[in-house]
Amino acid sequence: MSIIFTLLGFLALLWVFGAAFLARKKQWLALGLLVAGTVGGLAFMFRPVCMPIENGEQQAAQYYYSERQDKDFYVKVFQQQDGQWHHCKTWISRQFFF
Repeated sequence: MSIIFTLLGFLALLWVFGAAFLARKKQWLALGLLVAGTVGGLAFMFRPVCMPIENGEQQAAQYYYSERQDKDFYVKVFQQQDGQWHHCKTWISRQFFF
Protein backbone atom coordinates (compact mmCIF):
# COMPACT_ATOMS: atom_id res chain seq x y z
CA MET A 1 0.00 0.00 0.00
CA SER A 2 2.89 2.36 0.68
CA ILE A 3 4.04 2.14 -2.93
CA ILE A 4 0.72 3.65 -3.98
CA PHE A 5 1.24 6.64 -1.73
CA THR A 6 4.81 6.96 -2.99
CA LEU A 7 3.61 6.96 -6.58
CA LEU A 8 0.84 9.45 -5.88
CA GLY A 9 3.31 11.65 -4.01
CA PHE A 10 5.65 11.52 -6.99
CA LEU A 11 2.84 12.59 -9.32
CA ALA A 12 1.92 15.44 -6.95
CA LEU A 13 5.54 16.63 -6.87
CA LEU A 14 5.67 16.43 -10.64
CA TRP A 15 2.64 18.73 -10.84
CA VAL A 16 4.16 21.18 -8.33
CA PHE A 17 7.47 21.34 -10.19
CA GLY A 18 5.57 21.68 -13.45
CA ALA A 19 3.69 24.65 -12.07
CA ALA A 20 7.00 26.17 -10.96
CA PHE A 21 8.39 25.81 -14.48
CA LEU A 22 5.24 27.41 -15.88
CA ALA A 23 5.83 30.38 -13.62
CA ARG A 24 9.32 30.76 -15.11
CA LYS A 25 7.90 30.86 -18.65
CA LYS A 26 9.26 27.48 -19.69
CA GLN A 27 5.76 26.50 -20.60
CA TRP A 28 6.44 23.84 -23.21
CA LEU A 29 8.93 21.98 -21.03
CA ALA A 30 6.55 22.11 -18.07
CA LEU A 31 3.59 20.99 -20.12
CA GLY A 32 5.60 18.12 -21.58
CA LEU A 33 6.74 17.00 -18.12
CA LEU A 34 3.21 17.17 -16.75
CA VAL A 35 1.71 15.21 -19.60
CA ALA A 36 4.50 12.61 -19.69
CA GLY A 37 4.43 12.14 -15.93
CA THR A 38 0.67 11.82 -15.76
CA VAL A 39 0.38 9.44 -18.71
CA GLY A 40 3.34 7.41 -17.45
CA GLY A 41 1.86 7.18 -13.95
CA LEU A 42 -1.52 6.10 -15.26
CA ALA A 43 0.03 3.55 -17.61
CA PHE A 44 2.01 2.12 -14.69
CA MET A 45 -1.03 1.90 -12.42
CA PHE A 46 -3.39 0.37 -14.98
CA ARG A 47 -1.05 -2.23 -16.49
CA PRO A 48 -2.33 -5.82 -16.30
CA VAL A 49 -0.78 -8.19 -13.75
CA CYS A 50 -1.57 -11.91 -14.10
CA MET A 51 -1.06 -14.64 -11.51
CA PRO A 52 -1.30 -18.34 -12.46
CA ILE A 53 -4.11 -20.35 -10.89
CA GLU A 54 -2.91 -23.63 -9.38
CA ASN A 55 -4.22 -26.84 -10.94
CA GLY A 56 -5.72 -27.96 -7.63
CA GLU A 57 -7.74 -24.76 -7.41
CA GLN A 58 -8.91 -25.13 -10.98
CA GLN A 59 -10.23 -28.64 -10.35
CA ALA A 60 -11.90 -27.65 -7.07
CA ALA A 61 -13.85 -24.80 -8.67
CA GLN A 62 -17.46 -25.57 -9.57
CA TYR A 63 -17.55 -23.16 -12.49
CA TYR A 64 -15.54 -22.99 -15.67
CA TYR A 65 -13.19 -20.08 -16.13
CA SER A 66 -13.90 -20.00 -19.84
CA GLU A 67 -17.54 -19.10 -19.14
CA ARG A 68 -16.69 -16.20 -16.83
CA GLN A 69 -16.91 -12.73 -18.38
CA ASP A 70 -15.60 -10.69 -15.43
CA LYS A 71 -13.58 -7.58 -16.26
CA ASP A 72 -11.37 -5.33 -14.18
CA PHE A 73 -11.41 -1.96 -15.96
CA TYR A 74 -10.40 -3.27 -19.40
CA VAL A 75 -8.70 -6.57 -18.45
CA LYS A 76 -10.53 -9.89 -18.68
CA VAL A 77 -10.07 -11.39 -15.20
CA PHE A 78 -9.72 -15.07 -16.13
CA GLN A 79 -7.38 -15.65 -19.06
CA GLN A 80 -5.85 -18.78 -20.49
CA GLN A 81 -2.21 -18.33 -21.49
CA ASP A 82 -0.20 -21.27 -22.85
CA GLY A 83 -2.75 -23.77 -21.52
CA GLN A 84 -2.59 -22.37 -17.97
CA TRP A 85 -5.38 -20.30 -16.44
CA HIS A 86 -4.40 -16.93 -14.96
CA HIS A 87 -6.18 -14.48 -12.67
CA CYS A 88 -5.53 -11.02 -14.13
CA LYS A 89 -6.17 -7.57 -12.68
CA THR A 90 -4.72 -4.12 -13.10
CA TRP A 91 -1.80 -3.26 -10.82
CA ILE A 92 -3.83 -0.69 -8.88
CA SER A 93 -6.62 -3.21 -8.24
CA ARG A 94 -4.11 -5.73 -6.93
CA GLN A 95 -2.71 -3.12 -4.53
CA PHE A 96 -6.10 -2.19 -3.11
CA PHE A 97 -8.14 -5.40 -3.33
CA PHE A 98 -5.75 -8.42 -3.57
